[in-house]
Amino acid sequence: MLQYHLPGLRNILFRDGDNLDNVLDMARHRISMLTAWFQVNVDDPEAKQYTYAEFLMYYVWNQSSKKWTRRQQRACIGRLPFLNPNSGGRYCLRMLLTIVRGATCYDDLRTFHGTLFPTVREACCARGLVSDNSEWDGALTE
Repeated sequence: MLQYHLPGLRNILFRDGDNLDNVLDMARHRISMLTAWFQVNVDDPEAKQYTYAEFLMYYVWNQSSKKWTRRQQRACIGRLPFLNPNSGGRYCLRMLLTIVRGATCYDDLRTFHGTLFPTVREACCARGLVSDNSEWDGALTE
């Protein structure tokens, strides 16, 4: 299953009693599946043709080296974990990861027709993936 996270909101596992400074330092330098996908898109021109959701069909995640490598054997279907639309930014990120090909950073995910949107939600609205709730705001105001 493909993991994803908003910038700076990665899950970190640690044990009770671990040194907090070490945990934070490790988290800063830890590579996630998503950030490694960004890097593969920088390094491998062939990888840029796939969305993150399609990526697992052609590449395999090596947990020990924290790197994606080209798949040598059979294809595999990847899944992005389901999120409720009420999950806000994470839901919008998930939507973008299913349609944006070859992103090299979070800014690429938030860019549409040359415009960099401040949030993934605004980028989704611009693409027509989610509504901006303006019709609800108008109705409530009225």
